[in-house]
Amino acid sequence: MANFNRISFNEGLFTGNDLIDEQHRKIILQYNLLVNALNDGSVESQELLDKLIIHVREHFKDEEKYIKSINYPEFEKHRKKHYLIVLELEIINIKSERGWTDELKQSLIEKFRNLIIFHILIEDRKFIAFQKSKEV
Repeated sequence: MANFNRISFNEGLFTGNDLIDEQHRKIILQYNLLVNALNDGSVESQELLDKLIIHVREHFKDEEKYIKSINYPEFEKHRKKHYLIVLELEIINIKSERGWTDELKQSLIEKFRNLIIFHILIEDRKFIAFQKSKEV
């Protein structure tokens, strides 16, 4: 069985928006708890995935409210990306209810890193840059 690595919330993931950064930190903390449970084969894995999805949904709701308030021109595109991330996580959640296979664990790890981390590093930085350009 593979041993999955945790994600470190480092300065490279900061957006400069306190609320968003704190929520990103909580999502990564929840993800790391899930990784620990998956590595240990804990029965809590399902509950931790449920909590992770809740954190992601709440964050996206708040983030969408914020980016709409700044009149971000790519709002709809960004919102659709949020929808697709949640959909991917929900699909894994449904599959995990039948049992955590090594393949499913690997899929979750890859999808989370690709969807969430790259979303923060690429997509979220776009609206932060937009907001900063309006402040000048």
